[in-house]
Amino acid sequence: MLNNINIYTKLIITFPYITPMVISLMVLMLMSCGGGDKSEDSNATPMPITFEVVDQTLAEANKIVIQYAEFNRSVCVTIYDNMTALENKDPSALLFRKTFNKGIYRNEPLTINKNRANDDLLYFQIYEGDCSAFSSAPIAKVNGKTFRNIKVKLASNIGVIIESQTLTNIFQINIKSIMTETPVWMVAHLADDTQAHSLGDVMGAKYIEADDTSDVSFLLNTAVENNDILKVALYNNTSIEENEHFAPDVDTLITSSISAEATIKVPNFLVESRCDDCLHFSISGLGFGAYQWQGDAASESRIIPRENSSGDDDIYLIIGDKVEIINNQPMLHPFTLLNGNNDILLSQRENIGIFSDDVDVDWSYQDGTIIFTVTEELANELSQYQCSEHPSMKGLISTE
Repeated sequence: MLNNINIYTKLIITFPYITPMVISLMVLMLMSCGGGDKSEDSNATPMPITFEVVDQTLAEANKIVIQYAEFNRSVCVTIYDNMTALENKDPSALLFRKTFNKGIYRNEPLTINKNRANDDLLYFQIYEGDCSAFSSAPIAKVNGKTFRNIKVKLASNIGVIIESQTLTNIFQINIKSIMTETPVWMVAHLADDTQAHSLGDVMGAKYIEADDTSDVSFLLNTAVENNDILKVALYNNTSIEENEHFAPDVDTLITSSISAEATIKVPNFLVESRCDDCLHFSISGLGFGAYQWQGDAASESRIIPRENSSGDDDIYLIIGDKVEIINNQPMLHPFTLLNGNNDILLSQRENIGIFSDDVDVDWSYQDGTIIFTVTEELANELSQYQCSEHPSMKGLISTE
């Protein structure tokens, strides 16, 4: 403050005609540009930094990933292979040292100078300034800790096995076994020889916590078709959001985990009928946007594809038809029949509706399978179907 008073006095002496208001503005400008006393700033505690690195499986024995770091100044990041070496700055145990300038780093790959063994621990320590001033003291706290240690696994202890199979649900495959001791993404791909590792379009992804598992049901985001060939691979979860979503351009492929090819068979009629004299249909959700209809030889002609639309086909029924609809996802996409006023006629969600107790309609619902008879009274009301949970999944029903 004294320096600023001196500046003010000198301005008055040198420029006696400058008004006090102008001088005050000039002093403020000088202070904002650093003209004031900085003695208090020089003793200020450095702002904290952010540094996130998690236990991980190594795709290569000397490659690790920093998930997220935010540095508001230059720092020196070091990695040691044991705690004693870290405390003593033992150069023989130093695996990595690099200056990181001010900035934000996401999924930053690091190459350490020694291959790691399974279950090794790595110890991180961060120092003030660049690595040329390596004698400086370590930053006291990073995320509340003086240092950060992580456990690494080698990819040789990780893998997935899928066998060729015939589906009962076009959105669900079975994984014979998964081997992992760290959290990973299990990802199903269409086999495609034109792509790296023959891994084509992603059909679905599932977050796996850890440990060996077997006979895992894997619900896909995209329906498979008959004779599709799939390959399944595991990916390191490198997102700090943990298991929020699979990010194919960020999460790192563990190449040694890629499965052999598996051929998927999808029968025309997905599950066995419980009604010999019924008109048979099967439905599954295309994600959350539409129903996909399938029929057998007798019912296929009753499915009328909608123009410029994938799924939610129109359905044609005749009075007297005894109808069986097998819903492959009854909990996710409960099926409902409605009239033109959106009144519920029959519903899989709560087994309720205007005609649910009608003896002639003979409505029944068990394990996802719906059976009912199209009576004249029901035909006069029936005009559409809809998913009880996702109203956009709907189509028209015509009767005669």
